[in-house]
Parts: sequence; structure tokens; C-alpha cells
Amino acid sequence: MDFLAAKDIAGDQAVSLLLDVVAVDRAKAVKLLPLTWSLRDKAALLGLTHGEGVLAPAYVLIYEDMVTQNLAMQVVDGWSFDRAKEVFSETKIDRETLKSFFERRGASSYMKKMIQVSGKGLPYEPPANVVLRKGSQLTFGNNVMFDLSTGLAFFQGPDGPMAIRSVFKKDGEWAARVPPFGNSAIAAMIIPQEDTFVCVTAHSDLVRSMLFKLTYLKGQGLAHFEPVVSRGSILNRDYVLIYRIHWDD
Repeated sequence: MDFLAAKDIAGDQAVSLLLDVVAVDRAKAVKLLPLTWSLRDKAALLGLTHGEGVLAPAYVLIYEDMVTQNLAMQVVDGWSFDRAKEVFSETKIDRETLKSFFERRGASSYMKKMIQVSGKGLPYEPPANVVLRKGSQLTFGNNVMFDLSTGLAFFQGPDGPMAIRSVFKKDGEWAARVPPFGNSAIAAMIIPQEDTFVCVTAHSDLVRSMLFKLTYLKGQGLAHFEPVVSRGSILNRDYVLIYRIHWDD
């Protein structure tokens, strides 16, 4: 960020550029950099984003609390430097401001500003167990009903059942089914666990996130991540997962 700021690229513009650059290899990344930059400047930035020579192995650790506390990660993901500058522009950081933060009213005001910047968090409910099974039809403790034979999922609300998006294992691979009617913004993830299933409900955008793919889908669709350690279970909510990142794949 400091390197880009020196080039008069800051805030959300800098974040957007970095996200584009780190998602591709060095050869493709260099084409995304400003045409006005010298070859030396481009090499300097790519040295910071892609490293030099052979990169050391890197590992990602996933555990229960990361998911249950995913709202904090959503704040980071949705953070906008430009909005933050606007929202907090009138906030005077002095002794009285810091004192008021520790008062309930002050903290509440500060959190409201945080939400203004990052946006409201997406809904998520922790894993629910099967409470009733009739043939291929499963009913979970979170009021989700799922049919193993059709892949259809419904949420039993006060106004009756409502079709929702489902994510489930089919022929050894993860599949998704979007209802032709109902609410496709909410998804039910049906996860096999030993001789039973658990159901995780979340906003569809969360289900498509890297965190949820690594946690519940064993990294399916993430070519650079290789599972190397899996301990505990989602059913008992005591799992620990470790993935190795393959930089050059």
C-alpha cells in the first residue's frame, strides 16, 4: 500500500489493483499495471506481491472459531478506505473521544460508523443436526428440510415452506441447486458427517466465499489449495483443517 501511495494510487483504487494483481501469475500481472510505469517500478511491485525466486511453502489453518466469528472477517472483506475517510472525517480523535468509546453510547456510535463503512454482515447459522428422517427426506434442527433424491431444500417458516438454494454432495462432487421459485439468496449446505448429515445455512455469497469452501467443501474449486491435515468433525464443531498453498499451479 505504501508503494502504491507513493505512486498516487491509494484507498479503494489501490486495494482493487492489488486484488487483481495477486490473483494471477507474474506474466499476467505485469499487464495489469499502469502503462506509465517503468519496467523497474513494475518489477518492484511484483517483487512485493509475487516474491522473488522460489517461494517458501505456505499453509492456511482453518478452525471452528474462524467461521463462527466470520462477521469480523466480513468487516475486513467489505472495508472501503474511501467510505471510511468520508464516514470518519468528522471524528476528532482526542482524549474525550477515546474516553467516550469505552462508554456504551460511544462504542455504539463507533460501531454504527463501522457498519456504514463495511456494510451489514451476511447471515450465517452454525451446523444443525438431523432431527427427523423419513426415507430420503431430512429435517434439521434449523427448520431446513432437504430431499436426498431430488436435491431440493426448503425452509419451514411461519408462512409455510419456502424453497432455498441447496449445496450437497452428488456422485462424490459438490453440486448446487437453485430453486425456480423461493429465495435463492439463502443457501443450505448439506454436509455428510460419518453416518449422518449436518446443515449449515448462510447467505449464498458466504457459501461461495473461500472461507466456506475451505471449511465445508474441502477446497473444491480452489486449485491452489491442497488439504494436508483434517482433525475433528463439523458435527462436533471441534475441527482443525490445514491446507498447503501451491503457488505455481
